[in-house]
Amino acid sequence: MMVPEQGFRGGHIFASDGTTVFDYHGWSGHDQFVEHFFRKMGWIFPGWSGALVDISLDFWTPAWFEKTNHRIPRQFHLDPTARANAFIDRYISRKPAMR
Repeated sequence: MMVPEQGFRGGHIFASDGTTVFDYHGWSGHDQFVEHFFRKMGWIFPGWSGALVDISLDFWTPAWFEKTNHRIPRQFHLDPTARANAFIDRYISRKPAMR
């Protein structure tokens, strides 16, 4: 998860195995993705700074929702979990080989 420093917007959640990243754009190389994200946020929000935070241990738990101030699925009009899983399933078979 990309977490902006205090006073900035622009956080982002994505999946990564350390080599490959998956987000709503599809697949990317990890290092290229992080570099692009920081450059893009700096362009949108001059002076932007943030950190890459590993959330793999508590993602999608009540503690994670509270800590990150995200709404839980049932707080949406329609629970987005099934939609998110369907989106991911469309890409899983198309994961590219990253070097």
